[in-house]
Amino acid sequence: MAALVDTNVLVYRYDWRNAKKQQIATDLLRQGMSEGTLRVPHQAIVEFVAAVTRPLEGGAPLLTADHARREAEEFLSVCGSDCGIANVNAGTSGAEIGGAFGGEKETGG
Repeated sequence: MAALVDTNVLVYRYDWRNAKKQQIATDLLRQGMSEGTLRVPHQAIVEFVAAVTRPLEGGAPLLTADHARREAEEFLSVCGSDCGIANVNAGTSGAEIGGAFGGEKETGG
């Protein structure tokens, strides 16, 4: 049975400030990826990129924007997504979602 991954699990995977949560998240993601039982909701990807690229109190974020986008793409390629397509861009919001509804429009979309 597939399970949806919460944003917090994705963020904890890269948050070195709490080693116990980081290890639990890492183990959970590795197991789910190897078994093919995880799905990543679009909202979790958007929130992940926003959370890990936000500067911490010390000044630096958990991940650079480029690293966060690469990790988001990896989550989607390995875990799959709940539906449609998640496009992670370099814009000010950090991410953009485009849903795939099937078919082609005359306008090219």
